Amino acid sequence: MKTNFGRCIPWLFLIAIVFTVGNAFLSYVNLGKLTKVSKWFSHANKVVTQLKAISTAVNEAESAERGYILTNDPAYRERYYDTSRQVTQHIHALTELTKNDLMQTIKVQQLDALTRKRINYLKEGIHIFDTQGFESAQQYVLKGEGIAAMNEVESLSKSLEKHVNDFKGYSEQETSRTTIITYITITLATLLNLMLVIVTYVFIKRELDKRYQAELRKDEFISIASHELKTPITSMQAFAHMLEKKIAPQKDTSVYRYINSIKDQIIRQTNLINDLLDISKIQAGKIAFHRERFPLSILLTDVVDVFQASTPSHTIIVKGKSKAQVYADRERISQVLVNFLSNAVKYSPRAKRVIVTLSED
Repeated sequence: MKTNFGRCIPWLFLIAIVFTVGNAFLSYVNLGKLTKVSKWFSHANKVVTQLKAISTAVNEAESAERGYILTNDPAYRERYYDTSRQVTQHIHALTELTKNDLMQTIKVQQLDALTRKRINYLKEGIHIFDTQGFESAQQYVLKGEGIAAMNEVESLSKSLEKHVNDFKGYSEQETSRTTIITYITITLATLLNLMLVIVTYVFIKRELDKRYQAELRKDEFISIASHELKTPITSMQAFAHMLEKKIAPQKDTSVYRYINSIKDQIIRQTNLINDLLDISKIQAGKIAFHRERFPLSILLTDVVDVFQASTPSHTIIVKGKSKAQVYADRERISQVLVNFLSNAVKYSPRAKRVIVTLSED
């Protein structure tokens, strides 16, 4: 029995699945955006770090050049060459970082040219000091060309850093916006899924309640019907018994045969009613088992004797013996054996024998 509530449950599950998949897709998209922005943010930090390293290295190279001119200490000269190499390395690293951004690439190329110009200017000052002496080197430094080159380097470096920082600011805004959208999406999806779960629970509970009530009504109907069916059967048994006594003096075998057929059909009808009650109890989980220990061979013999009396068309043969005792419901095992024998007779109408083999394994 499928009620209107039962028809709604699959649709509720479908809607819940759609919301779940949609939430997962949006979360995946937003996570991808956050990952991309995070990578660009990390990239921007690396660019700024290289710019500051270049500026620091150029300043150190200038300090080393002036220290060498003032003190004639070779250590300053070595320091200059070391920092010059560092500048070249940082420029190369910055070039790799910005190769995918045309604007940044152009500015880095300009910065590279100005930095080389500044380094070469410092190198020229060291060369003049080595070849012409302190006075010439001092005059060369005081010209101010190096200061102008350094100012150009710093100006371009700051411009490039500003561009990167602007992008970092945009990245932070995008990160914040995407994070808020992700939180809102997850929150709304969670609330909607929770609502769907609650609604689905209500529908399922109502459906189960209706089915439970229907089962109760069915069990009640079966119980009442079985009871009502047993009443006329009991009466028929009594009348058949009275009829058997009534005709006993006549000794008419054909009448006895008819009465026995009536009694057999009454027994069959009683068994059917009992089976109906058993099915109802099994479905309701109310069937009770009365377990005891008994020899299976004796039970089998009793069942075969009773069944043989009502089955003249077949001969029931029992093969094998066993002294084993089983712990079970004697009446239920009898029902099982009767069912086996009934099926054997029913599905072998042309045969004359039914063989029952008893063995221990």
